[in-house]
Amino acid sequence: GARPRAYSAGVRGRAERQHGGVPTILQAMRNHPSVTKLQHTALEVIRNLCVNELNRQSLLQSGGLPLVVDMMQKLVDDAEIQRSGCNVLASVAQGGMEFKIGVAECGGILAVMKAVESHPDNDNVLRAAYQALRLLGYNPGGGGG
Repeated sequence: GARPRAYSAGVRGRAERQHGGVPTILQAMRNHPSVTKLQHTALEVIRNLCVNELNRQSLLQSGGLPLVVDMMQKLVDDAEIQRSGCNVLASVAQGGMEFKIGVAECGGILAVMKAVESHPDNDNVLRAAYQALRLLGYNPGGGGG
């Protein structure tokens, strides 16, 4: 009957809206590069969306990775931006080799290392950075500690 069809259309609509969210968020980031609170919130939302394969793909195809890295570089002194940026890159890297290569090619590993260098005493930044590096297959310190 009509009820299951309407229900599945609603679910599909929500999924499509969620999938369409990545380009919208990236556009907001591009339109308001100096609004730090918006950048931070956008990075957090992207990280959450990138748990989903389609959203990771969308981030890659929409030029989102270079934008994330660019924000990390521009706002290098902002610990929350650095933590969130590292979390986004980690979330993307969980998608497998294609995504790890995408992160590396846009300067993501360097951005994560710069976050560590800029915030050596911030545990939240360090945790996020080391998680990202681990997921990217990069082991800077050898043993850890």
